[in-house]
Amino acid sequence: LLLAPPFDAKELPDPNHAAWSSFVNAHPNAIACLGTGDSSVASLTRIKQATHGTYLASAFNLNEAGLQAVANGTIFALADPEHFLKGYVAMRLLIEHALYGKAIPKGWWNPGAQLVTQGNVQSIITRQVDLESRGRYYQPIIDQEFANPEAFIKPMDQAR
Repeated sequence: LLLAPPFDAKELPDPNHAAWSSFVNAHPNAIACLGTGDSSVASLTRIKQATHGTYLASAFNLNEAGLQAVANGTIFALADPEHFLKGYVAMRLLIEHALYGKAIPKGWWNPGAQLVTQGNVQSIITRQVDLESRGRYYQPIIDQEFANPEAFIKPMDQAR
């Protein structure tokens, strides 16, 4: 098994598609391709469908097209960085500090991430409908994390 080195897949959609097309053409026997964002998931989906690729494809981040590609099996999985949860944690800490003088914890709060697969993609699609559905989905997680924040706060030198 040969692991290809990282390459610059570009961020904007058209250059990203061109970069991934070149990569797939240069590695016709690839068993997996892992992209790093919205453009990569869209490009890998289009390329895999157009070429009838048999490799596993995955990427980071969520968008509607990527979620549908997981649902229909074109994309194996998406790494969900949990942007809503991270934003909520940061805002709540700042608000509680501003309103009540509560100390902001020292360190790095790691609320986690999630792998989106065919096994859970429908619940993630439902979650992503609107702000209210995200709030309902995340409320038990938020309650758990704020009940025991020390379990989620790590020293800054452990930030990864």
